[in-house]
Order: sequence, then C-alpha cells, then structure tokens
Amino acid sequence: MEIRTTNIPNYRLLNLTNNLFNKRGAELCFLFLLIFCFGSKINAQQNIKTLSFELQTNKVLVEGQAFNSFIIKIINNSNLSQTATLKIAVDKELQLLSLKEKNLQLSAKDSIFVPVKIYNGANLSAGNHLATITLENANGILQKSNISFLVKGKRNAHLFVVEPSIALIGSEDSISIPIQVTNSGNDASPITIVANLPLEIQTQNFHKAISFNLGAFRDTLITLRRRIPNNLSSQASFQINIYGFYEKGDLFDQSSVMVQSLQDTRKRPNDPLPDYFSSLPNRIMLTVQNAFTNNAYYRLNGGSGIYLPSSRIDYNIDANIPQADFSNPYLRNTYISYETHKIGLTVGNINRSFDLNIYGRGASFYLLDTAHKNYYETGLIDNASNLLEAPNSIYASGRTAWAELKHKTKNYSFQSVAVYQKDPLLGTNNALFSNNITWTNKNHFQFSTTLNGSNSSNIINPSFQKSGWLAEFDAFGNLGKWNINSMNAYSSPYYAGIQKGAKKLLERISLQQGKLNYWASIYYNNNKPKYVSSQFNYQSEYGNTNMALGLSGNFKKFSFSISPNYSVNKTTFYLGSNLLNAEITAWRLTTQMGYANSPAEFYFNINADEGFGQNHLTGKSELQLKVNSTLNYKFISISGNIQRGSFYAGDALNSYLSNLPTYHSININPILQHSFLKKKLNVSAGLSYAKTNNISSTSYNTNFEYSITKMGLLGLDIARYQYAFGAEATNTIQVNYTQKLTGLRIGEKKSTLTVLFFKDLNNNGIFDKQDSLAVNQEVNINDAAFITNKKGEIVYRNLSKGNYEISILRKGQWYAENQTIPVLDKKVLVRIPLHKTGTVSGGLIYSFSQYSYDVNKQKAEIRIDAIDEKGKKHTVVTDNYGHFAFFLPIGKYTIYLHQDDLPDEVECPNNGQVVTISAQKNAVEINFILKVKERKIETKKFYSSSLTKLDPNPDINPDSKIAPNKPNPIPNK
Repeated sequence: MEIRTTNIPNYRLLNLTNNLFNKRGAELCFLFLLIFCFGSKINAQQNIKTLSFELQTNKVLVEGQAFNSFIIKIINNSNLSQTATLKIAVDKELQLLSLKEKNLQLSAKDSIFVPVKIYNGANLSAGNHLATITLENANGILQKSNISFLVKGKRNAHLFVVEPSIALIGSEDSISIPIQVTNSGNDASPITIVANLPLEIQTQNFHKAISFNLGAFRDTLITLRRRIPNNLSSQASFQINIYGFYEKGDLFDQSSVMVQSLQDTRKRPNDPLPDYFSSLPNRIMLTVQNAFTNNAYYRLNGGSGIYLPSSRIDYNIDANIPQADFSNPYLRNTYISYETHKIGLTVGNINRSFDLNIYGRGASFYLLDTAHKNYYETGLIDNASNLLEAPNSIYASGRTAWAELKHKTKNYSFQSVAVYQKDPLLGTNNALFSNNITWTNKNHFQFSTTLNGSNSSNIINPSFQKSGWLAEFDAFGNLGKWNINSMNAYSSPYYAGIQKGAKKLLERISLQQGKLNYWASIYYNNNKPKYVSSQFNYQSEYGNTNMALGLSGNFKKFSFSISPNYSVNKTTFYLGSNLLNAEITAWRLTTQMGYANSPAEFYFNINADEGFGQNHLTGKSELQLKVNSTLNYKFISISGNIQRGSFYAGDALNSYLSNLPTYHSININPILQHSFLKKKLNVSAGLSYAKTNNISSTSYNTNFEYSITKMGLLGLDIARYQYAFGAEATNTIQVNYTQKLTGLRIGEKKSTLTVLFFKDLNNNGIFDKQDSLAVNQEVNINDAAFITNKKGEIVYRNLSKGNYEISILRKGQWYAENQTIPVLDKKVLVRIPLHKTGTVSGGLIYSFSQYSYDVNKQKAEIRIDAIDEKGKKHTVVTDNYGHFAFFLPIGKYTIYLHQDDLPDEVECPNNGQVVTISAQKNAVEINFILKVKERKIETKKFYSSSLTKLDPNPDINPDSKIAPNKPNPIPNK
C-alpha cells in the first residue's frame, strides 16, 4: 500500500511513517492521527512567519488633491506554495481606485507585487486619515499595517457685533451686546474675547476676558449685558472695542459698538478729523492682577489726544508687565499718530482688516484728497505682535507692505488694495490685489462685488508658486415689505487670502407684516484650501450647512420667535495617534420669549432648542434640549442654562472621551448689584456654578468701584475659582485705578450750537405765541443723537467751525426736512419749525385697448415728485405693486410722475395732479392712469368706447401676484 501526504513540512517524517507502517500498523495509525490533528496548527504558525508584505511608505503628507500609487510587495519565504487574500480599506474621505480585495497564489520562495491606487481630494478634513492593508488566509490575519494620510489643520475665526449702534434712554439703563463668533477653520481653536469698556461699567463680572474652545465649523453668540450706572450719564457717547485672540495672543479680528445716551446737552469730544486708526479711550488705567502673589503682573492701558488748531496727536498704550521679569514687558495696540484733514502718520502697533491679516509693528501714512473724495494709504510692518519683541524671532523676520485706494461718494464706493507679505512662520510669500465696489440704487438697495487676484510662492523653493482668485457678490435691502440678504463667494484653492478655496452661499428673505416678521434662510459654506507650503498649515475640506424657517414678533413689552431648522456640525480630534471624526446632524425647533418692563426694572428672556440629532461618532440618535434664561429685577440678575444631548461636535467628543452615553450640562449665575454713598460706591457680587457631564466647577467674585473724584475711579476685584471636587482653588485679587482724560487742547476756540424745535401750528415758519415747543423730539446732528428738553432745545458744545447736518426722527405727525447748519461763530442759535404732515398716497392703473401695444406693465421704481407752491420738491418711488406714499406738510402740491421712467409706448394723461393737505383733510389718495398707446393700423375701423378696458384695481397687476389692498407708505427719498 502507498500513502501520500501533502503540506507536511518535514520529508524525513514521511519516510519514517512508511517504515513504521510496514513494521507496526497500529503505531502508524496512531502517528497518522497526531499529524492530522496538529498539522494545520503547524502550518498556520509557519504562515505567520513566512508570508508577509512590505510597504513603500506608511505616511503621506497631504499637500493637495493627488492620485497616490503604492506598490505592496508580498513575500513567501516558505518552501511551500501559499494562498492568501490582500484587503485594502480606506477612511470615508479617501477614495480607493483599485480593488478592495485580491486573492493571491504564491509559489515557494516567491514574491509578487500588487499595485494600489488611492485618491485624496483637496477636501480632506484636518487630522490623520488611514488606509488599512490586511493580509489574511483561511486561518486568520497574517499581517496588518496602515498608511497615514496626514492633513494639517487651519484656524480661521471671525467676530462681528450684531448691533453696531445702541441708543440709551434715561440716566440709567442697560446694554446688551450680541457678539457673533464663527470658526470657519477645519480644526477647533481656543478663542479669547476681550471687550474694552468704560471704567464705569468695567467690572470683573462683565468685561473680563472670555475664553472658550470653538469647534470646527462652529459659531456661537455671546451676549454681554450690563446695567449702566448713573455716573455714566455724564458721557454722551462711548465706544466699546471688542477683540478676538487665538491661544497665543494672536489677534484674528476686532469690532466695535457705539453706545449713545439721548441727552439734550452734549460736548463733542474730538475734532472732526479723519479717524482711520482707532477711537480714543480718553482714559488711562493701571491694573495689578494677582496682587500680593509671586505671579502678579501689571497692566497699563489707555490713551487720549492732543488737539491742535487743525490737527491732532493721538497716543495709546496697552502694556502687560510681569512682576517676576520687569525687563520683558508685552506691548500691543501701542502707537502714536499725527492727523490733519489731509495727511496722517502712525508709528507703533498697526493692524488692518484686509483679506490677509495684517498685524505688527511699523508705520503707515495716509493722504486724503477731499476735492476728489479719494483716500490713499501705504504702510510697512513686520509680523511681530509685541512692540518690544526681539528682532531675530520668526515673527519679526516677516514683512508686510500694502497700498490702499478708497473713493467714496453718497451712493458709490470703491476700494483697491495691494498687499505683499513674507511669512516665514507659514513658509510663504503672498501677493494679493483686491478690488471692491459697493453701490446703492434709488430704492436704497445695496450691492457689493469683489474681484481679487493673488500669487503665492514657497519661501524655501521660490520656483513653486501658484496663482489664485476670488469673486464675491452681495446684495441686501428692502423691496416693499420684503427684506433680502444674499452673499455669494467663490475662490480658487491656491488663493492667498483668508477665504482660500471657499464656496459660500447665504440667502435670507424676510417679510414684515405689522409686528410680525416671517423669514427663511439657507447657509452653505465649504472650503477646500491648498498651500504652496506645508509648514504649519492644515489642509482639509471644512464647512457648514444650515437651513431654517422662522416667525418672530416684537410687541410693546413682549417678544417671541419660533424657528424650525436643520444643521450639520463636524470636527476632528486626535486621541494619541488616532483621529476621531465627530459630526452632529440635527433637526431642531428654536424658540424665544422675552418680556421687558423698563419702569419696573424687570426683564426676562428664555431661549430653548429642542429636537433630535444623529451623533455620527457613536452612530446613535439622541434627544436634544437646551434652555438659556435670564432674569433681571432691579439689583438682582440671574442667568442659567441647561443642556442635554450633543448640540455641537465638541459636545460629542467630550462625552465620548468621558465614556458617557450622552452630553449634559448645567450652569447657574446669580449676581447682585447695588450702589452706596450717593452712588459713589458700586458693589457687585456673583456666584457661578457649572457642571459639564461629571465635572463641576464653582466661582465666586466680588467687585468694588469707588469714585474718588469726577475723573478718578478706584476698583477692587476679588475672585475664587474651584475646579472639580477636591481640586486646589485659585484665588485672584485685582486692584485698578482709572483716570479719565479730556484731551489737551491748544490754540483753537470752540463753538456752541443751540437748536430750538417748535411745532409751527400757524404754518408761518416763525416761532410765535401760537406755536408750541417740541418736547422729547429725537434729533441727530451728524452722528450724535439728542433728545429735546422741556424747552424744546438741544445744545451741542465744543464744536469746530464747519457745517453740521441736522436730521429729525419722524415721530407722529410732526416733521421737518433735513438741513445743514453752518457753525462759524462762537455761539449759534437756530430755530427749526416742525410742520404737521399729511399723507398723499396712491397707485398706478394701466389702461389699454384691444389694439394697444403689448408692453411690460412696469409698476416698480417709478419716480413721483410732489412740488409745493414755493417750488420745493419731494420725491418717492413706487414699490413692486405701483404703490407710493408721501408725508408732506400742510399745503398745496402738484404731483408729477416721471414719464422717462415708463416705456415709450406708455403715457400718463392725468399727470400733474393738484392736491391740498389741510388740518381737516390730512390724507389724500390719487391714482395715475398709464395709457398704453395703440398700434398704427392702415385700415380704418370703428369701435365703441365700451371696448376699452380699464384696470379697476390699481393694486392688482395682471402679470404679478395679488398685492395687498392698501398701499404701503414709502419714506421720502
């Protein structure tokens, strides 16, 4: 008998079994069973050692979109043929162009090569993307390795103030400043927001730096709210500057809000010189933080100006000096400038908001051509944020130069900027040329278009350079009751500006109906940047999408809003060498209710978000609920929020790393504020308790402010912070002294303008006994807001010689046209009559016959003039439905329609209608007949006049949707 065996590695064993079989059959059978049971295990162990593969590389640094080709070498080191399967799996953001699996048959001592192709687009998110190579056979995995596609992150944060101007009524009120912070980058960024506030309201509870981690593609709304004390009423207006910094103190954006208190008397703080650099704080503050400790440091902050007869010298300082090392102070936003009406020079820290971030130390110079309304500026800086930074640092070794041209008229503006920047930190040389045009049409609809070009090169390898471009078109304004906001931008991947490889789309439309507002919006933002240098650059695709519908209402004391919306939020996070991709997709309902009773000093607001979200990190759906609420009553303020579920990708990561099924948090902040010693001493005390998942923190803070003099203020802040249970608490003591500065004036005498407003009851333009004073009338003089006193007067002091425009805020039936007042003498008194206004409204009616031309029945944007008996003209334009409305003083007017705004085939037979507005009849309605001309026909035909069709309803356009029955008032042009 002959027995054959296969897959037995030792051939001597085969000979031995044959001999044993011939001699002893029983022993042979036993040995055969042993070989059958253990042969497979011996074979598997040998496969692990003898069958393997080699990779050309295990790391790819992504520089942009690319087709990556790899050769995988599979080696069979055994003396037997082998069968195996090669499997390739890639992350979802990579594309595998070759086969996912390949069956292999290798002869003894043989090797084969398998080509693999993987495509990485320019849209990879920041982090480590893996391609996993696995070699296995029927007995299990033989070898497993990864190829890492490394994508560096990019930070791109912005902030803006939602309401750039705030008006206060009364000597004591409160302000709320909403600040929108967005992160369009592909990676989470630690953000610090600093608000520079007047010292009267600058307490630790309100103005201190706010630090948080803003996830990729995430935006947040921070609301600063604070009661205004009485001693601030001495200031007619003040500006709050808001700065945004990255983790290491790099400024990424800044904004400001102007707060004005409505008063009858105001003193102009500055000369009307061009203010292109900054507003003056007019104060100096010395602060000691962490006082009485070894970690104390000092801060000197503030500035003012020296006013010359026709020029101004400004200075500002912001210095931080650690007690441990007085020789290394940190100075930012520190400069001195000289300005006239035509030229200006600034030396020190300079920042500009172009499409490339410009912040450093150097000099800038501007020239103002008032005759042609042109502004020219040029500057040169290094890239160091510290004014005293060593010149050999990598930040200081960079350079930025720019030149700017601006031309501005009433309805049109143009800006052109050329920037060259050498940035050793990022390893690039950038040249950028930017052009922007903004114009406003006669309906006050604003359009803006931008077209930029750039070139970027690698500092180490200058021959590697790429060109780029950006195009953007924006439009916003009102069409009747509709408000439209549209922003559209596209840039190429190698564009040198901040908006690199961007596709942005924001469309929002709203309809105002009485006190209700309906709106819908869609926001899409996708970025696929590319870089000529990989040094410190994170290349990935990042973006955000949001769609929402909404209804809001604002009544006398009550406000509400409701908005169903859909959003997507995602980010990436490194856990060791592994990359976690977090994404939240959610359907939510956002609601808000607010109640404000100013006389009772009571305010309550509650915001809620509820819905369902899909956590792609865990693959689970979760219920989402977030509630924010604020209650203010006199000297008590309580705010708090609760949250359950991951609203942002950062929430999902927090819960995932804490090994918790869902994210939850709670935060409560009660604050007490009161004044003592005739309001010279202001005291506030607050408590904050926060718990996020299983980690809680508690803080206590107390603030004392004492007015030593009218110009001097002494402050003390005491705070204690306890992070988590059992952790060491942090105690902070801060002492500060503030001295208000009025600015030094040299050489020039100032003027005082007094304006008396009266209701001209007899319509003679003269203030006499029959007239009455206009009390509590809101007035603007240039950019300053006033309210008339009991005498109907406002007083504006400390004015330079020049012309000042006075505009009346329309309230009720009394109104006056805007007018310009020359101020040339030391004291100027002006009396302005307010006339009782009436309304002239109407519409357009198209008249046509069966032989009329077929024309477009245009009803929108037709100019209409109202001319009084003295020849003074008022102009309005019609809305989409042909409605128009005038608000005119009592008198006789001739109403004309502009024939040149109509098609050539249309004429107005009743143009030039005469109307009279009187006290008895203050509302007049008229209509214009727009007759469409007939075609010329050679044969004579007789037709009845009854065939003529007349549009009976001027508000209905046969070619458009049905309009409201009543015409909507349109402000005078």
